[in-house]
Amino acid sequence: MSEAAISVRALGKRYRIRFGPPPERTLRGWLSSLTTREGRSGNRLAPAREDHIWALKDISFEVSAGDVVGIIGRNGVGKSTLLKILARITEPTVGEADLHGRVSALLEVGTGFHGELSGRENIFLSGAILGMQRSEVIRRFDEIVAFSELERFLDVPVKRYSSGMYVRLGFAVAAHLDPDILLVDEVLAVGDLAFQRRCLGRMSDVAQEGRTVLFVSHQMTSIRRLCPSTLWLDGGRIRSLGPTGEVVAQYESESLGAAGAASSEAPRQYRARYISWRIREREGQNPHVISTLEPVAFELELDVGETVKASYGGFELFDLAGQLIWSGSTHDEGRGDLQLDPGRYLFEFRLPNLPLRPGAYRLHASLYEAEGHRLLDDWWAMPELIVATPPQSHPQDDWQGVLNLPFEFRAIPCDGTNPVVSLERDAPG
Repeated sequence: MSEAAISVRALGKRYRIRFGPPPERTLRGWLSSLTTREGRSGNRLAPAREDHIWALKDISFEVSAGDVVGIIGRNGVGKSTLLKILARITEPTVGEADLHGRVSALLEVGTGFHGELSGRENIFLSGAILGMQRSEVIRRFDEIVAFSELERFLDVPVKRYSSGMYVRLGFAVAAHLDPDILLVDEVLAVGDLAFQRRCLGRMSDVAQEGRTVLFVSHQMTSIRRLCPSTLWLDGGRIRSLGPTGEVVAQYESESLGAAGAASSEAPRQYRARYISWRIREREGQNPHVISTLEPVAFELELDVGETVKASYGGFELFDLAGQLIWSGSTHDEGRGDLQLDPGRYLFEFRLPNLPLRPGAYRLHASLYEAEGHRLLDDWWAMPELIVATPPQSHPQDDWQGVLNLPFEFRAIPCDGTNPVVSLERDAPG
């Protein structure tokens, strides 16, 4: 078993919350005093009081050296607080956290940068903070600059950088100064799509070099791609820790169920709308993941509020770059006259197989009233469709095409003798 790079034991962080006007004589105090004076109604605001909230409570886990662990959860559940404690920015209230090795953290835009210094100077400053020798920073300097693509602005004070430029330089420094442990919070959302892909590629390279990565993100596609294991925080506590596929599926299903419950309680102000989707016959497994090249059936649940005398549906699959992969319509199949009375319906469509390269895809569904082709609902399914079939083509991700098809190969001499070599790759059963 690998040595633990991160060991967290009974960790907790409590914050004090103050209600009411602060006692100090400041502008804030003066403004607060105005709000506490008697109004026309003669009432006063409640006097100042204090309360406490536990951002983290009883957190215990270990991460082995070389592991890449995703951290997920809703806003405000303690993800950023946990990384700040591990980065030694915040002290825990109780418990312990031991990290073995040099730690590099990218927690917020511009963390550790001095605004008056140039990008060049901040690269050396960050290296010094990490305990690196000047010679080490010089050795990686060109790689950092090339990754950030900020060579033209290298001698400009970073206070003049945009938030995207901040992140590009900050990530380039954090990921290229040979950290043993890399902590990354949800800062990549600031960058453009091409930059996000480069960051994910760099974190993958860091992991393959045997270094440890903790990655906080709300993008489940990135978590699935990068992290074999995932930690789910909920209400300041560990809800689940295990294989990414299982944890993320549980998280998405619960989030989707909560959204569906909330929407079902809302007053009906629609004629018809889609509310959920799943892959048929996936009981006991992730209902949004395809893991074989066998026939597949999709089910979409439709909630009808008012009678629709004649309607038809359209369905499309897109990749994350917005490229249309497949589309179908009941109108084209001669079923443009579906009568839908108020209630719930399951729309099912089957495909003989879906030989797509492994990854995430977006399912789009629409519903039209036949008369006038009036749009009744335009719905992007959540969560995303995940294709988890074994790659049948080139093993390198950059050389996998859109289709994931098994293939046969033979080298046959022209004189008609037996094949020199024969290769057949079957679809998994």
